[in-house]
Amino acid sequence: MSYGDFVMKYSFWFSLTATVFTLPVLFAADTAPAVLPPLSIRDTLGIREIREIQMAPSGRTVAYVRRQANLEQKHNDDSLVLLSVADAKERVVFTDENLEGLLWDRSEQFIYALIRQSKLTRLVRVNLATTQVTVCYETSDPLDAFTLSPDGKLCVVAVGRYAAGDQQQRRSDTGLVYDLGKSRFTDILEGNYRELSHECFIGVNTVDLSEREIGRIPFTAVPGTWMVAKLRIDGGNRRMLVEVRRAGSPTKGGPPFNYDLGILEMATGAWTEVMPGSVQTEMGGVWLGDTGQVFFTSEKKARIYSHSDHSVIDLPWVKESFEWVSDATYEVITNSVFVQTRTSLVRVSLRDQAVEKIPGAFSSPSFSAGHSRYAFLSESSDQPPEVAVVDTPGAALRRLTKTNPILDERSLGRVEKISITNGYGTQSDAYLVLPVGYDQNRRYPLILASYGFRGRFLTTAEWHTTFPVQTLAGEGYAVLLVNTPPLVSAQRLAGDPVKARENEGWQVLSTFETAVQQMVNRGVADPAKLGLYGWSHGAFVVEFILAHSKLPFAAACVGEGGDYNPSAYWLWGSRSWPEIYHNTFGGPFTAKTAAAYLEFSPVLSVDRVRTPLFLEFMNTHIALGFEFLVPLRMLSIPAEMVTYEREEHNFVRPTVRFASMHRKVDWFNYWMLGKKNPNPADAEQYVRWEQMNEEWISSTRREAAASVATSRP
Repeated sequence: MSYGDFVMKYSFWFSLTATVFTLPVLFAADTAPAVLPPLSIRDTLGIREIREIQMAPSGRTVAYVRRQANLEQKHNDDSLVLLSVADAKERVVFTDENLEGLLWDRSEQFIYALIRQSKLTRLVRVNLATTQVTVCYETSDPLDAFTLSPDGKLCVVAVGRYAAGDQQQRRSDTGLVYDLGKSRFTDILEGNYRELSHECFIGVNTVDLSEREIGRIPFTAVPGTWMVAKLRIDGGNRRMLVEVRRAGSPTKGGPPFNYDLGILEMATGAWTEVMPGSVQTEMGGVWLGDTGQVFFTSEKKARIYSHSDHSVIDLPWVKESFEWVSDATYEVITNSVFVQTRTSLVRVSLRDQAVEKIPGAFSSPSFSAGHSRYAFLSESSDQPPEVAVVDTPGAALRRLTKTNPILDERSLGRVEKISITNGYGTQSDAYLVLPVGYDQNRRYPLILASYGFRGRFLTTAEWHTTFPVQTLAGEGYAVLLVNTPPLVSAQRLAGDPVKARENEGWQVLSTFETAVQQMVNRGVADPAKLGLYGWSHGAFVVEFILAHSKLPFAAACVGEGGDYNPSAYWLWGSRSWPEIYHNTFGGPFTAKTAAAYLEFSPVLSVDRVRTPLFLEFMNTHIALGFEFLVPLRMLSIPAEMVTYEREEHNFVRPTVRFASMHRKVDWFNYWMLGKKNPNPADAEQYVRWEQMNEEWISSTRREAAASVATSRP
């Protein structure tokens, strides 16, 4: 029996069974114990986030940023909090907006941080005794990163320099010569004719706050991205290790954005690349004391660079596959490097040639001097995120905070990690969020979401700031967070377009269809009530499934994505996407490559879509949405798009997050369950949606009538 036949044959029975099994609840209402309410959207927005955890050198205190969305004031309040390791007592030092990048002064009298505003970034020093905030440096140019020298006497900031105002005016008056890789479509539309020059490093004396320029690196910034990810000064204030983010080389097998390491001589400004000409990512760079050597990872290997002779050696005894490293730190006493990967903390002993994976859910741990203690964000699927500390070696984890007591007063859907093996034999991880009050004798509407999930605690879907998973669980949905198959992406699989499209599209489609079948077979999902959600690259995943799957999806929501549709070839102004499209299709959309585009690109199969689609974008990315929205509306398929001004790729403003979450829940409820939000303020949207539905029904009837007419002899 095919899946479609399965749905048609059993959907009425599933619906009837669900009704029968829920009837006894009505009669037991008077005797049932009080049930905690589910997590509302306002509750979700009110969840306080823990960021920027930094252990003091002595190990006695942890500093962190606690973010609280302030819906009424329309911004986020970031508080600098000091946490005593001994007794877990907290003290709020001060509160501002967009506080990040905490660094302790060696004396523990001060903390340095960045305060980012819309047009100005300030580097500040906070006196922890008096709470006085001193501005050390401020700029309206992009400020990517900063660091303190080991002796605490120098603070270095990485600042991009825009060309002089008269040059911008000249471009505006006489025209901008478009430079592929530098000019962006979105900047031109906004009238932003500024040119970002080479990166500049400013040194600030931490005593008298005097400034000097240290040097520049010989690269320009990738349009729309930060250039410098990390700075590390060696023990003698002689050299600075710089992690640079720049355009990659997908046609050579590299990633679209490449992290490279280089060393800047602080006295002369001389620049040396660690691996010149490399198209692969170098990450996790850290000085090995005062040896002039640097530990780093590249091509999944651990390596050491010696600045004296510019040599690079591999550490073949390190068998750990370092695919992505967010941070690393060196401990001089035991001659060890602690490497933070996506999923674990790994200790690499250079003295004993031993590798130890330290258990626990880590998020860039911060160590005390001597590495006797570290602090990090501890969380799991069933434990909310809290500040935790561990004494090394081998002591038990201690969670020190209780950040969101409201979670004890709400009913949450239970989370299970499951495995999905698709039709190609490729295994992927997924996280199933069961409906609040889950009854194994019922079938529930199922929403499948994509992508990038690691088993963190769920209120929203991990890094997805506007997908309220637990609110949907409270509305009676099962939600399955599905990771894409762990295969080489088309973004860097050079030389085999057929395999690239298989990895990027057909394998993903098979994973999601297998996931649906698995949930139906288990008895969780109602096969007649399926939904899809995707953000960023996950938006492409959803569009691809809608264009190519035969499953009857009832509603879908996407945001901030549109990969592998024709416009992305030229839209971003970088060379990366044309190279990615070369890997995927063989080049731009031409007669020569048309067959590859037609069988793969979602928008070129938009006539197959039969699912109401909701789209969201920050205003500068809106072109990606129009490419899918307009054809759907012209074909009378319900579709709505909302754009938000001055937002980031992952929405951050409280008003925007609140509105976005509401719209998603309302959209799924309307198209999947036939439910309307009774709030009078939302009445207008249902007028639009009902009109779309009527147009869709009329169009479907016309198509059916035309089909009957043409089939008559």
